[in-house]
Amino acid sequence: MNRRSLPIVYELLDASLAARALWVPCAAAHCPTIQPGESKRIAKRDIVRAGEPHEVIAYWWHLVRLSDNEFQPDSIRAIRTEY
Repeated sequence: MNRRSLPIVYELLDASLAARALWVPCAAAHCPTIQPGESKRIAKRDIVRAGEPHEVIAYWWHLVRLSDNEFQPDSIRAIRTEY
């Protein structure tokens, strides 16, 4: 559940892939988000490279508006959990 006052943008990676994954945090209005007060269940098939190791790293951040159509992530946070 997003207990913050701002939407959370996220990316989920299989924990066995995370150390060697090359990814860029999404910083656009169409990024996957969880709105304040909401929770979201993510299907295993929607996790990048989800395999047999049953751990995922959820990376999340807030978007900071730079201009009318330009955003950047604030700081990227992560939590490792089972799926």
